[in-house]
Amino acid sequence: MNDSFGHATGDEVLRRSVQVAQNELRAIDFIDRYGREEFLLVLTHTGIDGASECAERVRVQTERTGFTVAGHARHVTVSIGVAQYRRGESLQAMVERADAALYRAKAGGRNRIELE
Repeated sequence: MNDSFGHATGDEVLRRSVQVAQNELRAIDFIDRYGREEFLLVLTHTGIDGASECAERVRVQTERTGFTVAGHARHVTVSIGVAQYRRGESLQAMVERADAALYRAKAGGRNRIELE
């Protein structure tokens, strides 16, 4: 998006994508930017099945949401990696597993969910 329409447009699409994701989260969940175009969702008191369901809702709603970019309607998709915290592991290790799942989702065709 940045290469075609500039950074300001790319940032606006990211902001609006976060709003879409926030609408699928509970008050006890968190979302934060983690990298240039990556976000980390922390779903508290949620198992892998619930996290997968939430990720799918975020994916579907993002895909359904129309964005106007430079006067043109565009659709945005997301790839999501899901990992569940394992007792005793570091948070960094959990994030690395989620990141690996994200890259599998991208490699598998994008606009999809991959579990750890």
